[in-house]
Amino acid sequence: MNVIRSSLIYSLFTSISRVFGFLRDIMIANFLGTGVIADIFFVAFRLPNTFRRIFSEGALNSAFVPIYTIFLVASSLVVLIIEVFMPYFVAILAPGFTNDNDKFNELVAVSRIIFPFLILISISSICSSILNSHNKFALSAALPIILNITLIIALITAAYTAADFLTFLSWSVIVAGLLQIAFLIIALAREKIFFFFTKKIYTSYVKRFIKLFTASFFSSGLLQINILIGTIIASYESGAISYLYYADRIYQLPLALIGIAIGVAMLPSISSKIRSESFEKIHDTIEQTLVYSLLLAVPASVGIFALSEQIIAVLFERG
Repeated sequence: MNVIRSSLIYSLFTSISRVFGFLRDIMIANFLGTGVIADIFFVAFRLPNTFRRIFSEGALNSAFVPIYTIFLVASSLVVLIIEVFMPYFVAILAPGFTNDNDKFNELVAVSRIIFPFLILISISSICSSILNSHNKFALSAALPIILNITLIIALITAAYTAADFLTFLSWSVIVAGLLQIAFLIIALAREKIFFFFTKKIYTSYVKRFIKLFTASFFSSGLLQINILIGTIIASYESGAISYLYYADRIYQLPLALIGIAIGVAMLPSISSKIRSESFEKIHDTIEQTLVYSLLLAVPASVGIFALSEQIIAVLFERG
């Protein structure tokens, strides 16, 4: 089955990425724990990632069409507006930080460094979507490895040079975004895939994109809004944002290996079947992938619930 094979490829590289991701989080837990510095970095990093998951990863991959110009202009405008009004956005996202001026100002400064990552990850999402549409899943699944390795290097450098952790971590996010784009451009060139910007923005493609994007926005956006509400509440208690972050990282592993991998791999397959009007094959593909997902997801959920204390102890209880 093509979808299963593609999802296994995606899962393989996602697994490697998650290993590096857990190494990164183990080191963050070791050096920063659940203190003020960790809370500041997690809030600042969550801001562009929330927009990324709503506009780039979720909606764009689900409704991708050639609209590079309008999408990049929109993400650039979002970054510009939020950069200018960052103190107000931070106050909404983490109102508990406003009681401490030093902590709040540090969060604003770090957020301003990290937030342009949204533009970089938007470009990466566009390039990844193009590769995925050509059934090239390996690089898009492996991209987070670049971010994880960059953050690990930043942590080690800051730890052994007595430098500022927040400064090193913040700029390493931007460096990682630039490296991801470089790898994607090389991959597209090797596949002889090129895309061009157009002066005519509002086309039939854009109209169709907006229609598809709206549905995807609500499906991915509501979850991110829920996560933001959790961040807002947690900001009133020191360390609570870090607790939520570390817990979130645990369930993200099976989610990425099972749900996201299958979803990304299934999209091109179903799209080609829709074009050929093979609706019976579409039904069979969805049914088989659903069964495959549940066979993996249910045991993973039970395992995380039953072994939660042991998992946290092994991964994060050090330093």
